[in-house]
Amino acid sequence: MNEAPSGTSAALPATRGGLREAAQVALALAGLYFLLSLADLLVQQQPFDVQLPVGIVTAAIGGIYLGYLLVAEWRRGTV
Repeated sequence: MNEAPSGTSAALPATRGGLREAAQVALALAGLYFLLSLADLLVQQQPFDVQLPVGIVTAAIGGIYLGYLLVAEWRRGTV
């Protein structure tokens, strides 16, 4: 019999990745909101008189994070 480990909810059974698809989508949307908010804040608070589009800052932050994820997976040997 497969029982849920102590401290986990039986309402959200664990999948191979550890989260159900709905929870993964919710976390992805929360991350997207955080990234856009951070990029907007950085654009608004910059000390220069140049107006940067939020998309450029978002792409820069997202690109750095993607590079970090790729290097981390490469070091683990899973890429």
